[in-house]
Amino acid sequence: MQRIIRAIPGFARLRRLVSTVTRWDLLLAIIPMAFAGAATAMRALGLPLEAGLVLAGVVGALALVDGLFLRPPNGLQGA
Repeated sequence: MQRIIRAIPGFARLRRLVSTVTRWDLLLAIIPMAFAGAATAMRALGLPLEAGLVLAGVVGALALVDGLFLRPPNGLQGA
């Protein structure tokens, strides 16, 4: 299996990119992904706009609370 994965063009570049993603990058990515997921759910399930926006807002707020208050950054790491 390792041989097959190594033969995929650009796999090494993708692996390097994924290895550089930090927790903060993921927290920032959660917010727009929550809204995109809510829009998809609204479209697929026929949910009202308000329900989708509330759901996405709660997910985004939880990501912000986690990143700012529950586990805040500790200084300039890697700067």
